[in-house]
Amino acid sequence: MSEYLQRYNERTRPARRRARNAWEKRLRAEVIQHYGGCCVCCLDRTAEFLRVVSESSQPAKRGQGSIYYRLKREGFPEGYNVYCANCAEAYARLGYCPHRDDFV
Repeated sequence: MSEYLQRYNERTRPARRRARNAWEKRLRAEVIQHYGGCCVCCLDRTAEFLRVVSESSQPAKRGQGSIYYRLKREGFPEGYNVYCANCAEAYARLGYCPHRDDFV
């Protein structure tokens, strides 16, 4: 790579990183909103805690980018829900969520 391109890349890296982070934040918000915008278990709406989880508990496909990009690219397929971090972890470890009254 030429010296000019190296300097250009070094100079523009922070701006490109900020633009990419802003794009990913908007994409994440769009996908979470499409799938309901709140935890299906406890109805928490705190955006920082929400995550999209597959109902089939299949492992994530490797090498296809973020789950949010893949879901949007595939047209928001069925089989995904939004959970808060606490509920997602409880379901993964315990098989139920303590927030729910109907667990046994």
